[in-house]
Amino acid sequence: MITASRKHLDEAGKSYWPHCIFAIKNGFFLVWIGIISVLHGICPAFRPFYPRHAVLRMSEEAQKRDAGISRV
Repeated sequence: MITASRKHLDEAGKSYWPHCIFAIKNGFFLVWIGIISVLHGICPAFRPFYPRHAVLRMSEEAQKRDAGISRV
């Protein structure tokens, strides 16, 4: 597990704490998007398209980060 974690951190181009903070922030944001999606399902007028746009924005940001990381 430790070897796999180190390999992942190397591939991500981050040390432990920056990766930890990044992952936790994104995890909570995804939970938030999930809650908004459930509320939107109950009341379609609540935050229409917000979850979709938020996920697309996260994907675009990840693609930009990935483009900046050289993989060996």
